[in-house]
Amino acid sequence: DTPYGDVELNYNSININESSVFLSFISNTLVYGIQFSLDNIIINNITAGNEVPEEFTVGYNENGQILIFSPEGLAIIPANTEISLEIQYSNIEGPQTCINQMDLISFVTTVSGEEADVTIANNCIDVVQDCAGLWGGNNEVLDDCCSDNSYCVGPEGDFLAGTTCSEINYN
Repeated sequence: DTPYGDVELNYNSININESSVFLSFISNTLVYGIQFSLDNIIINNITAGNEVPEEFTVGYNENGQILIFSPEGLAIIPANTEISLEIQYSNIEGPQTCINQMDLISFVTTVSGEEADVTIANNCIDVVQDCAGLWGGNNEVLDDCCSDNSYCVGPEGDFLAGTTCSEINYN
């Protein structure tokens, strides 16, 4: 444990059908404010889990910067509570979207501004191109395969690497 607490930040999963990625974090102390950024993703919206009260500000810009805070300076997240974030995107710009470790990652844990030590357990989410060439794109036809059959989209919208359309039963 560090003097101002510890936070574990995770990039959990991607849902291609919903154009969403999911992150979570847990802290062993109160959190008053959060700032971090994601690479290679254009953000449309962020939905915080039910653990974060509605009156707290969840801000972002389309370049991947995320800011969560209480305008009143209150602790927004109780200690030892896992918080989830759903991030809706319009585009992913490459084969991965990652938590930017070169940019500021800040979890403020005291009123005077001290920060927790942050550990990133899962830094990146891998994505593949859909058959239209979009990274993390959503194929609207379930059996839409690339011309070389290198991958196709399964019944749940998940990319099935190394499969061919003939190997998947959609009925």
